[in-house]
Amino acid sequence: MGMNYIDKSVQGIRQCRVGYFSVLLADVILGKNVQIGNHVTVYPGTVIGDRVIIGDNCTLGAQPRLFDTSGEKASGVLRPLRIGADTIIGSGAVICAGVAIDEHVWIGDLTCIKEKCRIKKQVIIGPGVFIESGVNLGEGAQIQTRVYLSAHTDIADGVFIGPMASVLHDKVIVGRGAFVHGGAKIITGVEPGAVVMP
Repeated sequence: MGMNYIDKSVQGIRQCRVGYFSVLLADVILGKNVQIGNHVTVYPGTVIGDRVIIGDNCTLGAQPRLFDTSGEKASGVLRPLRIGADTIIGSGAVICAGVAIDEHVWIGDLTCIKEKCRIKKQVIIGPGVFIESGVNLGEGAQIQTRVYLSAHTDIADGVFIGPMASVLHDKVIVGRGAFVHGGAKIITGVEPGAVVMP
């Protein structure tokens, strides 16, 4: 654990493995057998469940910084990031404060998840996905490589969204079990079980 900064208030560090040049700030809580890669920053209060694996160069739990022109309005300090047990986070991921991730979630390399998102159990998020604020991902949803999800999108249980598809408008609902082909552009709601072509 040499060459790291680990705040004295971090809980559970003795049962975890931390790579080089990582920073764990105040009041971080680590479950049993957590593995943290190199050059990872974990912001204050973040809670990481048992057996979570975090790749290199991740930023976890930072409070967002909003521009004056942002559609999101500042609402004070957000709750700390929570990551459920047995989740895997790929290298270079950025996950903001205010996000809640259930257990058994897989998040690919270079994925960005903005504030106030809710990710239910057994979700798969491919590499390079960008998820705007306030998105809900239902249980077992599969979001493939380089998908873009606009703010406050609601993805129901069992939805599949293929590579490089995009939800382009805020507050879109994609119904349970819908199948969105790769490259599709979604601008309105999708009915449960529907198939969306590019």
